[in-house]
Amino acid sequence: MNFKEHLSKIQNQKEKKVALKELRKHIQKESSVFPLNEFVSIALPERYEGNPQAPIEVYRSRNYLVQVYREKNLIRLSVNRTDIDDNGEWLDGISWDTLQQIKNKLGYADKDAIEAYPKESDVINVANIRHLFIMDEPVSFMWRKT
Repeated sequence: MNFKEHLSKIQNQKEKKVALKELRKHIQKESSVFPLNEFVSIALPERYEGNPQAPIEVYRSRNYLVQVYREKNLIRLSVNRTDIDDNGEWLDGISWDTLQQIKNKLGYADKDAIEAYPKESDVINVANIRHLFIMDEPVSFMWRKT
C-alpha cells in the first residue's frame, strides 16, 4: 500500500496531520542531501533492468525529481516536485520558467520541447507530474526571436 492509500484510510484528522508531518519531515531529510539548483544523476533500481517502460535516467535536485524516458524517437522528461500536498499528492505548481531551466540544466538547451495536452478520452492523470517531449528537429510552429 502506498502512502496516499494509507492516508485515505485514516479517518481521524489529527492522525492524518501527524502522518503528513512525518512524511514531509522524511522527504525534507532525504531531499537535503541534494543541491538546491543543480541536478544529480541517481542510479536506477535493479528492478528497472530490461523494462522498456522504465526511465533511462533519473535526476534529483533538492526540489525536483526528473525521470528521463525514451519514447520511440523522442526523449520525455517527467518532472515533479519533491514535496507533498495535504492529500499526499506531489505538490503542484511548476512554472514555465522552472521547466525551461530544468530542460536546459539536463543538457537540452539547444532543443525545442513540447508539453502536450491530449484529447479528454486519452487523459492519464495519476500524479502532479509535468511531461516535456524533447524534439530532435526544431518545431516549425515555435515562436522564435527575430
